[in-house]
Amino acid sequence: AAEFRSMGINQIQSPICDVFRYPGRQTMKAATFGENADDVARHVVAMKRGFRDGGVLSMGKHFPGYGSIATDAHKGTAHITKTVEELEREDIVPFKKLIDDGVDGIMVGHVIVDAIDPEYPATLSRTLTTGYLREKLGFKGIIMTDAMRMKAIQDNYGTGTASVLAIKAGCDLVLLRGDEQHFLDGYEAILAAAKSG
Repeated sequence: AAEFRSMGINQIQSPICDVFRYPGRQTMKAATFGENADDVARHVVAMKRGFRDGGVLSMGKHFPGYGSIATDAHKGTAHITKTVEELEREDIVPFKKLIDDGVDGIMVGHVIVDAIDPEYPATLSRTLTTGYLREKLGFKGIIMTDAMRMKAIQDNYGTGTASVLAIKAGCDLVLLRGDEQHFLDGYEAILAAAKSG
């Protein structure tokens, strides 16, 4: 956190709260704190507190959890097929602990939770973003999307449509990273939607 602050960075997209369950996702295995939800929760809370002590805002990701899915959202549409009870016993645990400890932000992932909203990925789902994250878990901080250039979004919606849906779902920030046109597509769609009511 001290190094980030020295460079003028005051907010980061971390810690990773995903509970690693699917052995085929080696990149996820390398990024998470492990397979035990309570251990992951303990580590992400400690990391958040360290960032806070160093003057940096933190953002837990990727709600509601990428750890148990076979498909990488960078490459296609991912589904969580667990029951709500299974999800809450595993994947949601670190997020709930972070929220209870006052995390500043949550990044929502491009994953469809079949048991909650089988139509839209969490990023674009008002049921998950506003209904579950805001209302059920009581999160009052910043909600941000994962990168809108991922194939899970591009193959099904495109930048502009997805950006507007994300705002309508309850996201505060839309992550438009990459080339200038990608940014403009999202920005112009959100601006047009705001102007039209």
